[in-house]
Amino acid sequence: MTHTKIGELNGRWGILFKITQVLVPIAAVTLLPWCVWVTSTLYARELRITKLELFASVGPRFTGENAEALRVKIMSDVEMRLTGGNQRILDRLDIMVVALTELKLELTRHISSTEKKSP
Repeated sequence: MTHTKIGELNGRWGILFKITQVLVPIAAVTLLPWCVWVTSTLYARELRITKLELFASVGPRFTGENAEALRVKIMSDVEMRLTGGNQRILDRLDIMVVALTELKLELTRHISSTEKKSP
């Protein structure tokens, strides 16, 4: 039995064994955190998807049809208010026209009564 060192066993296989001894700890230090990161990212993504699916399945949602119905209701309310406001303005204008006509009539009476007295 000969006493040879591990590095000298089988020639180049000994060198590859030394390289492997150096690379395995480096790979473990880099690959282990990466595997943990990938696993936690996938779990977080799955958790987010589960929460979104749970949120989507609970209660009624505000849909496009609801938005259109709300828009139509708001527009009709605005139109009713505008129509009501316009009608009030027109009523007040009619009152002002009547008052102006009465004022003209009174002014005409006044002028005609003062002309008769002043000759």
